Amino acid sequence: MENLTETLAIDLLSMPKKLGEHPETGDDVLADFGPYGPYVKSGKINASMKADDSPLTITLDEALKLIKDRKLKFEPKVLGDHPKSKNKISIKRGRFGPYVTDGKKNVSLKGYVIDEVTLEQAAQLIDEKS
Repeated sequence: MENLTETLAIDLLSMPKKLGEHPETGDDVLADFGPYGPYVKSGKINASMKADDSPLTITLDEALKLIKDRKLKFEPKVLGDHPKSKNKISIKRGRFGPYVTDGKKNVSLKGYVIDEVTLEQAAQLIDEKS
């Protein structure tokens, strides 16, 4: 209570805070506090922020990254067909982190930059798991 200023009170009462528009969908990107902690929202996608992050200070770029990561959890990124088995290879997020799968084998992508994983790398990782 001793740290509460008039400006901070006005900012808190004006929540949710509009950060801008999503560049792909045109939906508003909002930041707010919810019953489970701070979060960002765009369209129908909500993404939790870390407990020590604040909707008052998050930037649009940071919010878009959280939304993109959350979206990937539900919408796998399809890389293409495996050269040998012809099964679709995709990147998904699970409770232990991102992984690549051909529908039969799953391989962790810990230590990889998800946006930089190629079809060839993914196929090699799956083949090496055999």
